[in-house]
Amino acid sequence: MAKESVPYHFVPVDPKLTILDTPVFHDIQTDGPDSWSGEIDCTMTALTPLICGHFQYSFKELPKEVKNSLKKQLQITFEDEKKVLEPLMLPSENNPHEPGRVVIPGSSIKGMIRNSLQALLSAPMERVNERRFTFRPNLKDSVNMRPAVVSGVTKLSDGTADISITQGSDINELIFISPESYPVFENWLKTALLVPKDFSFKHTENIPLNKIPPVTTIPSGSRINDVRIEKQFFQNGGRKNKLVLGDDWRLSQDYCLARYHGGLTGDGTLASFFKLQQDRKFNSKAMRVNPNTLGYRWVLFPCKSTSFPISSKKALWQEFQETLKILKCEEFGHLKDHPLLEKSQIDEVENRLNEFIDSFPRVGDFLLLERDPKTGLLIGIGHHFRFRRKYRDSIHKTPDCQNNVFPRKILSTFPEEQQINKNIPSAPDQLTCARNLFGYVSEKEKYSPKEPTSYGIGSKDFTQLAGRISVNFAVEEIFNERSRFISSETDGFVPLRPLGSPKASAVEHYLSQEKLPLRADKGILCTYGDSPDDSSAGELRGRKFFLHQPKAASEEDCYNLLKVSKKESNDEIKKHQDEIDQLHKKQAGLARYISKPGTTFRFKLKFRDLRGWELGALIFSLFPNEVLLSSLIKNMNISLENQAPGLNKWHELIANKFHADADTDTDTDTNPNPNPNPDPDPSKRKPLFAHKIGHGRSLGLGSISIIPEKIKRLAFDKDCIPSLQEILEEAKKALHDDRNRALDCMPNLPEILKKDFEAVIMKAFADKLDKSLGLEKVNWVEKILLPWLQVHRYAGRSRFDYPSKKITRRVHGNQVQEYHIYSYHTDLRASHSERRKQEKRNENGIEFGMKELNDLDKSEN
Repeated sequence: MAKESVPYHFVPVDPKLTILDTPVFHDIQTDGPDSWSGEIDCTMTALTPLICGHFQYSFKELPKEVKNSLKKQLQITFEDEKKVLEPLMLPSENNPHEPGRVVIPGSSIKGMIRNSLQALLSAPMERVNERRFTFRPNLKDSVNMRPAVVSGVTKLSDGTADISITQGSDINELIFISPESYPVFENWLKTALLVPKDFSFKHTENIPLNKIPPVTTIPSGSRINDVRIEKQFFQNGGRKNKLVLGDDWRLSQDYCLARYHGGLTGDGTLASFFKLQQDRKFNSKAMRVNPNTLGYRWVLFPCKSTSFPISSKKALWQEFQETLKILKCEEFGHLKDHPLLEKSQIDEVENRLNEFIDSFPRVGDFLLLERDPKTGLLIGIGHHFRFRRKYRDSIHKTPDCQNNVFPRKILSTFPEEQQINKNIPSAPDQLTCARNLFGYVSEKEKYSPKEPTSYGIGSKDFTQLAGRISVNFAVEEIFNERSRFISSETDGFVPLRPLGSPKASAVEHYLSQEKLPLRADKGILCTYGDSPDDSSAGELRGRKFFLHQPKAASEEDCYNLLKVSKKESNDEIKKHQDEIDQLHKKQAGLARYISKPGTTFRFKLKFRDLRGWELGALIFSLFPNEVLLSSLIKNMNISLENQAPGLNKWHELIANKFHADADTDTDTDTNPNPNPNPDPDPSKRKPLFAHKIGHGRSLGLGSISIIPEKIKRLAFDKDCIPSLQEILEEAKKALHDDRNRALDCMPNLPEILKKDFEAVIMKAFADKLDKSLGLEKVNWVEKILLPWLQVHRYAGRSRFDYPSKKITRRVHGNQVQEYHIYSYHTDLRASHSERRKQEKRNENGIEFGMKELNDLDKSEN
């Protein structure tokens, strides 16, 4: 399994490279050469289809005639709760029944700018939800697993318990009692006097409460008649087919009887919900499955065993109990935002888990023990074959070498932000760029999992600060009333491909893999920590950005479930079948009124009391282009060839491609009346850099370019009367033009203009980087600026999709082939689970996870 291209990547966050500065307060009006207030009139152009779905409602809320028309046109039925997404719109000027101008809220644009600017200046990540993840250590390999049964439980006064277990010898000799045989088997046990007369399986109970004698033993030679017993084989690193034994069969050795608690909840409740969903997929009249009819409840295992207490393994038992609590946690555990469960189902699973935690373990309960392959020591405990174990780390927190838990550095508030300014009591001494420019609201008293880096900043009147940048609504410009939206033939409806994607639980993508050589085994991934002493635990990769996909401008199958590319083979088309099945369900949304590529919007950005470097950083992040990049590097006095070889190679790699694409642009110099909404394929217009906004970014939607039409600066005359003075029109070229003609026009600009934007703004930004970073400025260029440029790159990009794996399932007797994203990730982690139990040896050329940005650039050019 090689590295894969995925539709997103990351810009690292390095606290050593974070830019800080003193806060600017609003009660003082500043004026001077290094104080900038004013506004920028901006034009936003959609490079790929665009929809900001701020207006959402269910399918059942559509007018009846619209629903019937849509079903007839698409020949598909939809669930009533399926979501429909529309952009916000102004009332139509001509027809109240027609869609008016699309508007994009300023908050969305401001959030996009903030995220881009924070990444550029390596500010700590904010608003990152806390999550605790678990993994299955027995996904693929069972060689180092041993069965066991609880033989003694002694409750202690501190609420803990001493547990004794009897360990079996071979996992492949386990015998499961088939559920339909329980009544016969129960009667056989009583007849053989192996259990009391009042003993009962009572399989209909959620958790059987009848005790069996400590480790009930069924002696060798016992003949079991009319009982269906099954053996499962776990050879060659995986579970094989069951062997059903005949009616007339004798035990070849002594066996112990134990309760088997399968699944997350110990009774199969979660599995029943999943099975119900599959039944509904092929049978709309499927009823709820009784969880008590699923899975095994009783198991026999050989008594070639040793009995020993595990109270000395208190840490392991504590880890097991903490894992159960994480699994039931809806706030930041396994059940949080579960994609396959409804709210009522989540509540039921949580209740079942509570019951299981309260009653487990009891004498006679089955356990699965994981051993260290080298030492044979016990390293993990589970209650069923696919048990879960918590990772050492969470998203927010990780232990140090003394196992003291502390927040991750890239999510931490800087000491300077918590330090009180001596000149202004209770004010923070310094702030990161995000808080300085966009403001903050501090948590006053306690750490919040939803706002990990927003507590402890300032005190009294300084626990909040308003931002100095504001953005109004972006309003659509209409040039052609009849061809504004995608799929106008279906009333503007587009069934989107499912947006479900791997989240931070996908360690192979979301965590850095630099520490992989530190693994003491043959594991192939750096995770959140497989064990408390895992030295190879990975760090968060940084801020996530969706990569641009210019193909989406011309190839509708990038995002439309019903559009299949003519270039795709039959096997590739089958990959979409599972997605098309989602059309009937509520998972895949219906988008309406998706703006076509080439659609333009206008908005105004206002700024107040910005320092020169802050304005330079804002302009660079908002209107990135080669001119500004060259100016920044030049003013930082950095030699690309000698000091920044990574950026130098990247620039050489993409320069020819960029200029070739730029030549296809509409030339406004030779065409005095260009069409502002041109008919030619907009995908041919490829600026080097672009931003992303709105819905469906992982599908290629939402790529935009922004150019400044007018830049105005607030100035005061001799009578201190303020006015906005417009900077000359030529400034637009200097700030956004992606070709060398911008440099050609520079000598013709007035000296004050050159000073303001070339000598002052970009030099101020470069000087700030110099002063703050010192010798680390080269690291900032290579580690922060380069990946920032790469994730914003538009020209030369193509198309990305989530990797998937083909699986074959049997549903109601039929073979069904599906392509699942989660199957790809599960298979990768299963390989890791198997290999981390093997002795380490040197292996070269094995790569897993996601391709690096440099690899993407090489493969696309």
